[in-house]
Amino acid sequence: MTMKYIGILLLFSCSSLFGIYKGSALKNRVLELFEIIKFINKVKLEISYQALTIKEILSSCEDKLPLLQKIKQAYEKNNQSDINTIINNSENAGSLLKSDTNLLSRFFEILGTTNTEEQIANCNISIIEFEKALVQAKETAKQKQKMYRTLGVLCGLMIAVVLI
Repeated sequence: MTMKYIGILLLFSCSSLFGIYKGSALKNRVLELFEIIKFINKVKLEISYQALTIKEILSSCEDKLPLLQKIKQAYEKNNQSDINTIINNSENAGSLLKSDTNLLSRFFEILGTTNTEEQIANCNISIIEFEKALVQAKETAKQKQKMYRTLGVLCGLMIAVVLI
């Protein structure tokens, strides 16, 4: 009898935690997009004011995202061809959507291949696109974060009631 209640408690806990996890993934996407925007702004400032190479710019940037750290390591090893692979690898993407990784991939494809003015324009365009994605992510998180948490708890309660 106690094993039944322990099982019910575990199922309830798992479904609740799953709802919390899905809700926090939405919040993490907002934070990751914000960090990418900060990173691109930093790159833009370094390009415009210090006229450094891309490798020097990336080595001076602090990265909180594992994805940006791996991209920086690829540049340090002169493996620019691996960058699209790194970005498109779902393991590295974190909470970012495919559309977000496509934007980031497009940014890095152009970075370092044109003159300074065009690189700054690329940064500005990328910032605008990521800001649009950030606004959309904030709205989605606001609408769905509480829903996922509530659904997780309610599904757990429903399973518990059915099993009792």
